[in-house]
Amino acid sequence: MGSNARLLRLLVVLKGIKHYGVFREKRKETQQLAIDWFNQRLK
Repeated sequence: MGSNARLLRLLVVLKGIKHYGVFREKRKETQQLAIDWFNQRLK
């Protein structure tokens, strides 16, 4: 990846869930994190 690609990444660790928990238990939190990321970087 190019050097600019590093600026567009965000890693979030959601404790207490397994892989598919982002689609179930933490769905609203995950959606808001994605919305915030897009608003900060792509607007």
